[in-house]
Amino acid sequence: MLTKIQNRFPETKIHKIYSLAEVSGRFCIMPSHLISIEEAVGMPMPGFSVEIRNEAGNICKHNEQSLICIRSK
Repeated sequence: MLTKIQNRFPETKIHKIYSLAEVSGRFCIMPSHLISIEEAVGMPMPGFSVEIRNEAGNICKHNEQSLICIRSK
């Protein structure tokens, strides 16, 4: 779908934004030059830090079941 949109509107910049209701809106944004990385949600926006942790509170490894932990700075 993304490729079709980019092909149809080549001059349009598309931004992928990740949001959670628990943080009252968006907290991660994908830079437009990296938008082709489908599984990524982007970088934390200014004022936020994001860590991926397990139920015990430890930083997770890749593909490990996890929680998204967001903190405002």
